[in-house]
Amino acid sequence: MVLYKTFRTAKNYYLYDTSTNKVVNLYKKAYNYINNAKKGNEFKLEEKSIKEYDFFKSLMEREGILSNVEYKYRFPYDKEELVYIYKNNVQNIILELTNSCNMRCKYCTFNNCYQDSPSYSSDRMSLDNVKKSIDFLFNNSSNNNLKVVSFFGGEPLLCYNMICSAIKYVKEKYKYNNIKYNITSNLTLLDDEMLEMFVKNKVYITASLDGPKDINDYNRVLLNGEGSFDIVFEKLMRIKKDYPDYYLTHINVSAVLPSMKAFERVAPFFEELGLEVFFSDMVHGSTYPIDEYINFIDKKRAGYSFDEIKSIYFENLSNNVKIKAFSSFFKYNEAFKLNHQNNDKYCFPSGPCLPGLTRTFIQSDGTIYPCEKVNNGKSYYSIGDIVNGFDYTKLTKLINMYRRIGNRCASCWAINKCKKCWTTITEDDCEVQKRKVINNLVSSMEIYENFPLAIENL
Repeated sequence: MVLYKTFRTAKNYYLYDTSTNKVVNLYKKAYNYINNAKKGNEFKLEEKSIKEYDFFKSLMEREGILSNVEYKYRFPYDKEELVYIYKNNVQNIILELTNSCNMRCKYCTFNNCYQDSPSYSSDRMSLDNVKKSIDFLFNNSSNNNLKVVSFFGGEPLLCYNMICSAIKYVKEKYKYNNIKYNITSNLTLLDDEMLEMFVKNKVYITASLDGPKDINDYNRVLLNGEGSFDIVFEKLMRIKKDYPDYYLTHINVSAVLPSMKAFERVAPFFEELGLEVFFSDMVHGSTYPIDEYINFIDKKRAGYSFDEIKSIYFENLSNNVKIKAFSSFFKYNEAFKLNHQNNDKYCFPSGPCLPGLTRTFIQSDGTIYPCEKVNNGKSYYSIGDIVNGFDYTKLTKLINMYRRIGNRCASCWAINKCKKCWTTITEDDCEVQKRKVINNLVSSMEIYENFPLAIENL
């Protein structure tokens, strides 16, 4: 089977070849010619145009592209290997301290606009479960020198005393120095005592803020419906004033983009804030249909002043100046992989992480889930608990859910670049995933075309 995909930028025409993972520059007639070379699963170069026929024959010989490839599904580990990996390579436990929150963000997965999502509750993790979770980390991480404890919610600052107890427990029982603490918070409850403790223990804070006041306050509201911007911004400015070094090294922002139209105003705001920002797209729930989500993904690279902001970022990057606020938003990993040939024709669709290993999410009752993004309201996602460890029967069952899509992945042009996540394991969202791959390819080639000096600084 010959697997490839054509795409174009404003300046050029391209072909992405799946078997070699290469992108080849085409001229317009060659682009139109190759688009007509595939009918269903059949691929044939017609000699109607001798020039284009010779062009592709030469490319095939020189670059090795457009060759038949038969991918086969293979999960890369047997059970014995899996047991070893999970018993020795846990690195980051994410503690769900509470499902309660003092805000009611409109897009939050705890509200009722997402099908089958968990809901707000008064459940909180007990001190006993906090200690057992930390023991679980240290008992299953011998291959990882750096260990990470992340505090999550709901709003984890509602459980501030529990955070203090967790850090104290690590210090007293394990006396371990190479440990990193993270917290994801809306910051509205942060006070001087909390901040002093976080600075003392070098806790990394991810603050939730969507941009300037009117944009942030549209979705990020308190229990009474009022916006949160004034409170959060004041907290950030206090950190910047009282602990300027900590502000620059230990604070970042998580922002949700409600639309690409908002980006033209969000961008300069975050640039002035001077913090690294991790942008998230609105996700499709029961009130955000998949066709609207695809439309959002398409507009992400073409809409409004996005290209203008991108130009500013990469022109600066060409001169070795990185705008911190957008380093995560414009980090196109595709740019580093375009000429990497995949010699292994077996695939683990679609190259996801091992569930529960990279970001081990521990629910307040001690149940383990693959990560914080997986719907922990569904029992089939649970993969163990902090007392008995990982349940390898459940892990195998979860992995087998992925295996069922293996044959379809083996015939897809995006097989080497698709990042279908465990969070969408039960959803047929292949079109969304392929659209993301195309947009990454387009964006990467636009970087090559317009900012060649920036590539080495990415």
